[in-house]
Amino acid sequence: MNSPAPLLSDLVVERVDFGIFVLDRDMNVLMWNRFMQDHSGLSAEQVVGKSLFTHFPELPRVWLSRKIESVFQLGSFAFSSWEQRPYLFKFEFDHDRPITGSVDYMQQDCTFMPLTRDREVVAVCVTISDVTHVSIVQREREEAVAKLQEYADREGSRALPTAATSRRDCRTNTHAGSATAATCRCCCSISTTSRRSTTSSATASAILCCA
Repeated sequence: MNSPAPLLSDLVVERVDFGIFVLDRDMNVLMWNRFMQDHSGLSAEQVVGKSLFTHFPELPRVWLSRKIESVFQLGSFAFSSWEQRPYLFKFEFDHDRPITGSVDYMQQDCTFMPLTRDREVVAVCVTISDVTHVSIVQREREEAVAKLQEYADREGSRALPTAATSRRDCRTNTHAGSATAATCRCCCSISTTSRRSTTSSATASAILCCA
């Protein structure tokens, strides 16, 4: 029952839908699965036993070397997201997938996993996940949000003059109303004064007549 185990593990590594390769401390390739073969065009026989940079000189040598070395030193996982670095390898993305956006290369998430023996890190396993579809959906959502914000800002700027005009009309109407009220108050005062004068005159005449 124990003998098929290595064969099954090898089969799983070859069949998974993401890239797996293993590096030693000198950046030499120790393993290269079928995903990496299919997308790079290089077989395991061509890559294993050689420096990763021999066939991929365009890789970010300094960044990748530091990443691998940190895993050897700390013995812990490390990660790289497509949002930080869109891709590690310049792989063409799967054109059979329904992707509406445009990207140059496959967008990738990377995981760096320490492989230990007797509590010592002897190699680093790197996995490459194709997240092209996820990245395009997120970019489209961000673009849609930006357009909505632009539309809202534009509509808001159009509404501002209307509000200002309404405030001016309101002040004008208030002033006009105040003037009318003042006029009405003046007229009322004059009428009241006239009535008082008439009453006084009539009273004076009556007194004279009685005298």
